[in-house]
Amino acid sequence: MHKKIAWVTDSTAQIPENLLLQHDIFVIPLGILFYDQVYAEGVDLNTTELYDKIVHYKSIPTTSQPTIGQFVSLYEKLKESFDHIIAVHLSSELSGTYQTSLMAAQMVDHPIEVVDTRILSYPLTMMIEKGIHLAQTGMEPSQIADILRLEHKRFDNYILVGNLEQLYKGGRLNGVQLFLGSILKIKPVLCIRDGGVQLFGRFRTQRRALRTILNQLHTAKQQHVIRRIMILQADVMEEALQIKQTLLQSYKDIEIYIGPLSGTIGVHGGRGSLVIAWMREDSDSK
Repeated sequence: MHKKIAWVTDSTAQIPENLLLQHDIFVIPLGILFYDQVYAEGVDLNTTELYDKIVHYKSIPTTSQPTIGQFVSLYEKLKESFDHIIAVHLSSELSGTYQTSLMAAQMVDHPIEVVDTRILSYPLTMMIEKGIHLAQTGMEPSQIADILRLEHKRFDNYILVGNLEQLYKGGRLNGVQLFLGSILKIKPVLCIRDGGVQLFGRFRTQRRALRTILNQLHTAKQQHVIRRIMILQADVMEEALQIKQTLLQSYKDIEIYIGPLSGTIGVHGGRGSLVIAWMREDSDSK
């Protein structure tokens, strides 16, 4: 008999509503702090409201991880109904959420696996989907967690920054870089490597930056199976749809998903940011 597993993740995953309804997935929200007011991501504040507030207040909010009490409370509740809990969180390089979840798990008398995914945003959802599939085959929760801990090596994530000034105010860019980037209209592209955010390249136009990312996708597609491409947008749905149409010209056999970029990520890149990501699979992967 298969173990009954509860899946826990954080709000950066942006789990689609249909997936939440179909499976036992529980989301702990990260916090977004404007002055003295804390908003629970996805509960008190959606992404459009977030960017409107940034413009109105002319300040960059800070983000906060969930408290250990939130995790302990959820784990204590879930242990009454589930045989096992698997928590899947954004990279420990980018947030203390994983570490807090791990400490909470050690305080609760119940089998809990806590996974540092080394990635962030919607790719977490894909990891959970894979974990659910593995659980349906009867695989042990500890084995599932071990597999998920290595999945980040299969993902390619590229971030087109929407607002250089916001990146600067958030401490991700120095003053000289901001000045030169603004004058020269430089478009930085970031990527996720080894669990952290790194600079992939600087480009003179958005079109050139996008073309370079799509070249990376083309190379990956020649060497691996790619079943889904993710386009995550920070309040620029029209631009995301245009990218999807471009992709469909070359990749008619691949699912292309468009979704919102987590607000806790968008506070750094700003309105207009876009993430293009995909997962590389072996030809015999199911």
